[in-house]
Amino acid sequence: MSDPSQHNPYGQPPPYGYPQPPQPGPTGPGYPQYPGGPGGMMPMRMSMPGLVVTARVLLFVAGGLWALSMVFGLIMMLAAADIEDDPDFVVAESDVVVFGVVVLLVGVALAALHIVSASMFGKGRTGVRVMGIITASLNLIIGGFSLIGSLAQTGAPGGILITLLWVITALLTVIFLSLRPAGEWFNRPQH
Repeated sequence: MSDPSQHNPYGQPPPYGYPQPPQPGPTGPGYPQYPGGPGGMMPMRMSMPGLVVTARVLLFVAGGLWALSMVFGLIMMLAAADIEDDPDFVVAESDVVVFGVVVLLVGVALAALHIVSASMFGKGRTGVRVMGIITASLNLIIGGFSLIGSLAQTGAPGGILITLLWVITALLTVIFLSLRPAGEWFNRPQH
């Protein structure tokens, strides 16, 4: 028995059960193609490398700690209002308020910078990577100054340990975002 589509001059579909002839599809510019080509598979999504995930987590943690320092600055400003009646307190109230405002503003800015840059890692490009490196570098510089101040004081080994941990985590964040897997992640093709 022959295929009825071979002898069908009017272009009607073949009866049920007979194979359908291949339909040539439009190709060329202006016609969408499947990412894998005709009949191809979709490209696999790349997962975030472990070093980038670690840097992201460190940025979130640093942002949370900066937010806590902001709360500390707010508490310091509120406590300064109660100190003016104490005759033993030698520092002027305005100095404490100014220091509290500075800590509050720096805490807000750095907390926002850390959290925003870390939250953009999923869909970010090279600019997000650069923002993360700059943010971690600022954290490293501030932590370095704090470490120098802790080393100048004697009798505070806990403060030295905390600031050393601060500097190490900031340095690790900069290193992790500077490595090749981070570059490949932020330079991946976006679909």
